[in-house]
Amino acid sequence: MDPFISVIVTAYQYRPYIIEALESVVKQDLDKEKYEVIIVTNYDENHISKYLHSSWKFIQSKNRWIGPKVFEALKESSGEIIVFLEDDDLFESNKLRVIYNIFKEKSRLGFYRHKVKIINEHGKEAKLSDALYNSQKILINKRQCDLRTAYLTVYKNRSGYASVSSMAMSREILEQYSDYLKQIRLAIDSFYLTTSFLSKYDMLFDNIVLGKYRLQKQSGTSYLIDLNGFIDHYFFEYSNICKDLQINYRLAKGSDIEEFMLHDYLFSKVLYKLFINPTNKNNYYYDKCCKLSFYEVVRILNNPYAEDTLKRFILGIVSYLPFKLRKMVLRKIYDFRLNMYNELFSH
Repeated sequence: MDPFISVIVTAYQYRPYIIEALESVVKQDLDKEKYEVIIVTNYDENHISKYLHSSWKFIQSKNRWIGPKVFEALKESSGEIIVFLEDDDLFESNKLRVIYNIFKEKSRLGFYRHKVKIINEHGKEAKLSDALYNSQKILINKRQCDLRTAYLTVYKNRSGYASVSSMAMSREILEQYSDYLKQIRLAIDSFYLTTSFLSKYDMLFDNIVLGKYRLQKQSGTSYLIDLNGFIDHYFFEYSNICKDLQINYRLAKGSDIEEFMLHDYLFSKVLYKLFINPTNKNNYYYDKCCKLSFYEVVRILNNPYAEDTLKRFILGIVSYLPFKLRKMVLRKIYDFRLNMYNELFSH
């Protein structure tokens, strides 16, 4: 009998955090025959071989990007429900049991997300307001809801959710959009949300904590060591994210969430242009899909989220300034993010 759940663990470049991640899977209190584990990395099995169980599947991928890695693992999986785990995050021991029961109880459910605690490189828990975890759960019934309103409700109640490691979804959705999945480079969480909203299936945003998200000064998605490295890191990140968000926008065209996907795509182009550093020849190039026109900057003012509209428009204007002036703004952004990180773990 095939397992009901497939856990897909993704990693790029070996880091010892993956050992803790795998141990958190081992400690699950769900019956072992009800889930399988597929690990896909770009390094060989020897790094983690002693932590792998005999029934687990290991894929050494030649793909750098997250979407193709997940697609490879999806082809090797057999579960109806796919649960994601990034190599530096952790599951609570009851996570898979909760997910199993929820999907078994709700036959029309296609997407599930839970809240997470935030930890740093050393496992220290962030100091966060209890209010983040006291919100009501959000159930989106596709037969009854207005999709635009539902999307906006989820956005406005996004606090406490982080990373793809807090997501689980129907295999059917991933297979339906597999041709696009293979193209996703970095913004996989946005892709999962978009395709789940576009699907016929219900969605549940739970208010319980079932995992830990590791926020680091330096990782594949963050860099807070020095300003120049910060600029180079986020230029590379946004140069790829804007390609991913263009895919989301194309998928959403004609749907009730099209305007949100368009705004996300346009603002990613603002950030791409903002971080261009002409003094770094490896950094300084224009990608056609990410090139920003001034007309698009003006369109930022048509913000369906109705949050930070003026701030985003100003950043669009700033992105046209010479690098010396932009760097002053980028320093403020860098200092703000570094201070926020330090405050989270200062207790």
